[in-house]
Amino acid sequence: MDGDGREGGGGVAVESAALPMPMVLPAEDTASTAATDTVATAAADPNSLSYNGAAEASLPLVEAFGSANGGKGVKSPENERQMIGHKGKIFCMAFSPCGSYLASASEDSTVNIWDVKTHRCLHTLTGHSKNHEVLRVAWSSPKWKSASLGEDGQASSSANNYRPILGSAGANGVVRLWEMTQSDAAWHCIAQRDHSPPKSANEKKEESTADGEGGETNGDGDEEDESPQIYALQFVDDWWGNPVLLTSSDDCVNVWTLDKQEHVYGDTYQLNKAMTLRFSHVQHANGGVEFQVGTNPWVLGTSEDAAAAPPSDDAQAFGGHRNPDNLIYVFDASYCEANGLLGVGLADGTLRLVNPRGICLSVLSLPGCESHLTSFAWDSTGTRLASCVGTGHIVLWHVESTIGTNHIRVNCTCVLGGGHAPGRPIFGVKYFGGKSEELLLSWGVDGKLCVWDRSSEGEIHEPITTLVSKADYPIYACDVTESTENTLISRIAIGGGNDGGFLGVTAFIYDVADLSKTRCLYAPG
Repeated sequence: MDGDGREGGGGVAVESAALPMPMVLPAEDTASTAATDTVATAAADPNSLSYNGAAEASLPLVEAFGSANGGKGVKSPENERQMIGHKGKIFCMAFSPCGSYLASASEDSTVNIWDVKTHRCLHTLTGHSKNHEVLRVAWSSPKWKSASLGEDGQASSSANNYRPILGSAGANGVVRLWEMTQSDAAWHCIAQRDHSPPKSANEKKEESTADGEGGETNGDGDEEDESPQIYALQFVDDWWGNPVLLTSSDDCVNVWTLDKQEHVYGDTYQLNKAMTLRFSHVQHANGGVEFQVGTNPWVLGTSEDAAAAPPSDDAQAFGGHRNPDNLIYVFDASYCEANGLLGVGLADGTLRLVNPRGICLSVLSLPGCESHLTSFAWDSTGTRLASCVGTGHIVLWHVESTIGTNHIRVNCTCVLGGGHAPGRPIFGVKYFGGKSEELLLSWGVDGKLCVWDRSSEGEIHEPITTLVSKADYPIYACDVTESTENTLISRIAIGGGNDGGFLGVTAFIYDVADLSKTRCLYAPG
């Protein structure tokens, strides 16, 4: 990974303050599915992780704190708290479901678990390969854990007994699941899965020979590493009635179940693949999506090298110098339980909406834009979708769908621009602002954290406000936790940075009360 995009993307940055209005493409209908109804439009015990619901003390309303973070030597705002512990860039941050703990994934191959109130590091997980970054972290819900591990849901989710499962994904394609035991208050890896394809005997022999001769290099003196990059990691409570773990690897999205294996010496757990969806160029059948259930044959398949070359000379070249073969990579994937749709953001700039049966229902794209889609986010209702573009823009969509059917209608409602540096990628967005999620948060390589009105329409050229502006601190990760008890309290965590110095790379937590009022306090004009 680098500061301007994800590995494999290589999209050409567009130095422009405007984007062509997005379009919605209907996925090609298949013989066994109904026609897609898609319309295009342009418009605290430090060692305890127990859950508790104790009300927080009311915090004073904090206005935009970006002005205090503009450069070095400037005093930090009072609501900024620093977390020092990582030695490399921070790629992902995730609050626990209770909001009391924060997990961070770093370039230094570790996962840190922080106490949110004291901003102190409680645990450092070091099980990943020291030669690879940790790219993603995610927490399970109490419901997911009780269903997957066969525990009593009421007992396991109580304030004193619940211990969450934490997932982490490394750049070498290995996903690990962690659980903290009550007996020793330590974190243990209970399951792991390597996404790298199994090697044949000949490949292992060749690899051994290459290692003996110094290994292959990429011309710069570095050994080639073709490990699958995992940019998506999500615990899904209900994937057609089952709790699953969702991951991505290169051009695939994988669905895993955590299965218990009982033994005399104790129970063990194993991640077993339930389904794989593989993505190729959108011109192929089923919107370029084929799927495999378990080890059964692939369905709606094209060919094994379908992702390696466009099907026609008219296909848009999107790879740039870093991806001259126009390979398809999954940059982000997220399943929305509210509408039963899996969204997958790809290196070709498309965002494909797929149902759990593997049928591609809609393809969202940016015509004429040579940049790539970096990430996206659903709102809690599944009716709103925000996608980030490598040009520094955000595209808002309205989604109408019915669970269990192939009918979907998607409209583009707004293009947001002007908040982030043009031509520089935005790395993420998140809906927040109370139960109604009135606001949208965005962050990017320019070190800015911007707030937008999620109900905006047309073309918007400036955000409601810029909360953080750190020119020398690229923001790769952000998460928000909110409490609605007594008063709306938001805690925003950001991570990123450059190469760590003597003290390493700092992450930040901001405490904000009634951030939902930002919309009226900082509305332009």
